[in-house]
Amino acid sequence: MGGEGFTLQAEATLFQLWRVRGEKAQQEASKTNFTSGVHPLLLRSRAVGGLDVRYQRWLNAPIAIDKDTTGTRVDT
Repeated sequence: MGGEGFTLQAEATLFQLWRVRGEKAQQEASKTNFTSGVHPLLLRSRAVGGLDVRYQRWLNAPIAIDKDTTGTRVDT
């Protein structure tokens, strides 16, 4: 009826963002962000179970993130 198996999907993305206008609203000229994710999927007879895990980190953060004193806004 059903097969069994396991599959794993992974991704990584690097964003380089440049401001082209609006320097009064956003003072930083550029921002760099890295995101990654993993999605393991387990297949059993008639059931499927999956989990999605993601991580995001500013490598060159916006000024609001740099000024955050808690230190918790650089990555999620």
